[in-house]
Amino acid sequence: MVSSLVIPKLKSGEEITGILKKAMLEKMFPKPGAKVPEIRFKAFEGEWEEKRLGDIYHFQYGHFNVNPSDGGQYPVYGANGIIGGYSKYNAENSVIIGHMGEYAGSVIWCEGKHFVTYNGTISYPKSSEIIPKFGFQMLFQKDIRKICGGSGQPFLSYDTLQKINCTFPKSPDEQIKIGNYFQNLENLISLNQNQLEKLKNIKKGCLEKMFV
Repeated sequence: MVSSLVIPKLKSGEEITGILKKAMLEKMFPKPGAKVPEIRFKAFEGEWEEKRLGDIYHFQYGHFNVNPSDGGQYPVYGANGIIGGYSKYNAENSVIIGHMGEYAGSVIWCEGKHFVTYNGTISYPKSSEIIPKFGFQMLFQKDIRKICGGSGQPFLSYDTLQKINCTFPKSPDEQIKIGNYFQNLENLISLNQNQLEKLKNIKKGCLEKMFV
C-alpha cells in the first residue's frame, strides 16, 4: 500500500527559460574582474573590451505617464511587456529598461517599431561597436534590478545606468553569434511551452482521480 505520493511541481516555460539562460549567461560572459568568458565560440580569442554603459549606450525615458493605447498598429511597452497598441511609435529595435516601481531594472528586447511609456527607458547603442541583439543580452546579464535605489519605490536613474561597467567582444561576428545563440535558446524553449502545459493538465487530471 502506498502511503504517500509526491508529484514534483512542473516548472513553467518562463521558469525554465530563466534557469537555462542564467546558467549560460554566466558561462558565456566574463565574470567580474575577468576579460574573457569561460565558454567561447571557436575561432574567437583575445580579451573583451571593458567600458561604462554611458560611453556606448544612449538612454531616454519613454513618453506619457498613462497608457496611450488607441488600438493602433504599434505595440505599447511599459516596464515589463506589451500593454496595448498605439498609432504612433517612439522607438525601433530597442532595449527597454524599467526605471521605476516594481519593474525597475527589468530588461526586455523590443523588435521593430514600438511605443515606450515613461515607465521604460529606451536604450540603444551609440554606434556599430555594439550589435543591438548582443547588447540586449549584455544588459540582461548585468542583473540591473539589484542596483536600483530609492527610499520608497525602486528607481533607476540615467546616472546609475551610465556608470555600470560592461564587457563585450570587439568582433562584431562574435557578438552576432552570441546574440543568435541566446535567441535560438529562447525560441527552442518557447516551442516546448505547449508540451509543458499539456503535462500540467495531465498532472491535474491524475490528482483529481487519485485523491478525493
